[in-house]
Amino acid sequence: MKYLGFQKCKVIDFGVFKKFKEGFFVAFFFFTQLYSLSNNQIYNLCIKNFNENLPGLAEIISEKRKDVGKWFELESALYFDKNDETILGLNLIIEISCLSSKIPTDPVSVNIIDLLPINLTATEFDVVTSKFCIESKSGKFNSKENKSQLLKELNMIKFIVKLKKDIFLEQIDCKTCKNKKGNLNLIVNGILTFNKDVCLKCNWIKETSEKKFYEKWNDLMNLLSEHELCLATKCEINEDNKRWLKENGILYVENLRYDLN
Repeated sequence: MKYLGFQKCKVIDFGVFKKFKEGFFVAFFFFTQLYSLSNNQIYNLCIKNFNENLPGLAEIISEKRKDVGKWFELESALYFDKNDETILGLNLIIEISCLSSKIPTDPVSVNIIDLLPINLTATEFDVVTSKFCIESKSGKFNSKENKSQLLKELNMIKFIVKLKKDIFLEQIDCKTCKNKKGNLNLIVNGILTFNKDVCLKCNWIKETSEKKFYEKWNDLMNLLSEHELCLATKCEINEDNKRWLKENGILYVENLRYDLN
């Protein structure tokens, strides 16, 4: 499989639209939809191609869903599946909070590199394959918010890599606690967390047995430690943003469409 630009992945050449000004992008975006799968096609393909127990699938797939972004996440999963990537799950969410904070959603400072504080918040990976954590974007990739989202995902992967290493070196304490619903959460404390109790939750891990809970977290850490971040976008990416992606070690597939042929 060739990941263009990875390299460029152009199914249809819309080069003529480069002459249009920014204000005419809406017309461009509408035109590209003519070459996209319908929601109904995506739904049926997912039901056919993916096991109903695939992590995260049940949370986002619905014939009545209207948001374009989620349908493109599913189309991205179909695309990578067709191109020989094993789809391990969808909608992976890792929540992180400091137990001493009064507001659970406050950013958590972690020590990934040389005591330099990096703030982490809850992070979602749209599609997870055997090699990549994929951020799927149905619109244009051209804003600071878009870049911040990717950097947040990149930092979460780096955090998981460091967490795995510190556990192996016995440089961090791990324990479990139950939330109000009786589900287990992972509590870690060490130099990585600036010696504060930090709570980690994952929507893929719903074990009630401590042994199985730790096994699932170990599997997740092993999985993400070997993964690269990839941006999958429905639109073309400009050269400045391609350079930014390359500088930050982020792969990409642009103009992504699932080919029925």
